[in-house]
Amino acid sequence: MRGTPVIAAGLTAMTPTEVRDDMRRPLAVATRTLALLSALLWLVAAGIVAFVCYVCGLDRRRDVAVLTSIGVPTWRLVGGVALEGVLLAGLAVVVAVVAAVLLVPAFPLPVSVTVGQCVTALGVGLVIGLVAAAASLHQVVVTDPALAFANA
Repeated sequence: MRGTPVIAAGLTAMTPTEVRDDMRRPLAVATRTLALLSALLWLVAAGIVAFVCYVCGLDRRRDVAVLTSIGVPTWRLVGGVALEGVLLAGLAVVVAVVAAVLLVPAFPLPVSVTVGQCVTALGVGLVIGLVAAAASLHQVVVTDPALAFANA
């Protein structure tokens, strides 16, 4: 029996993996809560970017009508609105990553911001920017050139 650990009655021997999983069990609720909060924050960020893109599209409606009346192709107008959405979302991601890196020392628990997480955030942000730009793309496509000269 030499080399076999002696375990008191009522105790169980566990492997390191089992110990890790057992230690994480009490944190499961907090982990799920943080994941839900993260998803809600992504939705709020996407809504803000979509709102800003939509308002910018409404604000430029007359400009788009004038450009359409002088013969600018629709694909250029759509591309400009899409580029605006992507740039807005990209800038938001850059600001968020910089803020995250600067705030890491302020957290009471160990937190890390990896390059993979930053790249994922950038990819998701760019997709959100394109989807947000789609909200105002409809305004670009259906704008009547006569609108540019109405109420002038």
